[in-house]
Amino acid sequence: MPQMSPMWWDILYLNFIILFMMINMINYWTKNKISKQNYKMNNKNMNWPW
Repeated sequence: MPQMSPMWWDILYLNFIILFMMINMINYWTKNKISKQNYKMNNKNMNWPW
């Protein structure tokens, strides 16, 4: 019969996974938001007079 890990290991592992996913989501969201702002700024700057 396999041995089971202590409950706090499982809780620690799950907390780590949740934290890792949340950090990645926040990182993606902020980079996506910044890139959209840069895209809007670049479009305004690309209106040449000729």
